Amino acid sequence: MILIFSQDKNEATTDCIIDWLDIYGGSYKRFNGIDFYKKVFIKIDNNRFEINLPNINWEKISLVWLRRWVTKENSNDVFINNPSNSDSIISQINEYNRSELKALLNFFFKSIPNRLLFSSIRTEEINKLLVLNKARELKLNIPSTFIITNRKDYSEIAAEEKLITKAISNGATINVEKEKYVGYTSEVQGLPSFIKKSFIPSLLQTKLKKKYEIRSFFLSGEFYSMAIFSQNDSQTEIDFRKYNEFMPNRTVPFKLPDEIKKRLSKLADFFGIRTGSFDLVKTQNNEYVFLEVNPGGQFEMISKPCNYFLEQKIAKELMKTAKKNENSTNFTGTHS
Repeated sequence: MILIFSQDKNEATTDCIIDWLDIYGGSYKRFNGIDFYKKVFIKIDNNRFEINLPNINWEKISLVWLRRWVTKENSNDVFINNPSNSDSIISQINEYNRSELKALLNFFFKSIPNRLLFSSIRTEEINKLLVLNKARELKLNIPSTFIITNRKDYSEIAAEEKLITKAISNGATINVEKEKYVGYTSEVQGLPSFIKKSFIPSLLQTKLKKKYEIRSFFLSGEFYSMAIFSQNDSQTEIDFRKYNEFMPNRTVPFKLPDEIKKRLSKLADFFGIRTGSFDLVKTQNNEYVFLEVNPGGQFEMISKPCNYFLEQKIAKELMKTAKKNENSTNFTGTHS
């Protein structure tokens, strides 16, 4: 049986894959992350530990897939509502609760044997700098990347080349009352006057002169790629996620060179990535430049425009892998 962890709102992709599992007669259970927070029971004593989730028989689970977990929008029952004062004691309690839940999830995910993982749960928050450094070692081109903490270093680098900035981590989404603010990749054209001489470590990269961007979804050793002509629109030129709803970027199916796929496969293998979205750029000099990888990346944006039918392929791969695991000793959720 396949155990799918997802979320209960705004996750149509999970619904579509489950539809394919139903068509093919796949055996599965869906468990939403918010229900884990509300219903998990764990016991650890001198003899064993056990993990209990409602209606989950661990002896029948032959594959675990973390598709999605919990968003701020569907976690209101877990955290204290505090719409007005971000500096209050309530905010500090919520931050403490997030730390507690993170420690709990880290324990839970690491308790699941690797052989039962369809995707690498442990790389869900993969370190961007570690990935870039490993990509460099594998002879993938990467943009020159800097972590700086002061105006002097910025001025010296900016004098030599145009720069963009992005989050070192996975970025932030900030909710203020009914408004949502999302961090995007942006070009840096001088530092605002309010920024002090020294500041928090910040990531800068050389701005690439691109022909187009490439989003490539990796699934069990195969790459399904799409070229995105984002450079033709000033709104999407730096970050194609600033979607132009009135005049969307042109996208077409794309095939990566075999040598690039070989190196990306080695990168995926090193970090234990079985599924994920790779971002690259093809420059005006016809060089392929690797940007980053998101193990939990969206693939619907590639699947439909390029007719890859990835939801169907994923459903088949889930069933194939679960069947292969059935003859092995499964995770019982109880360990002596």
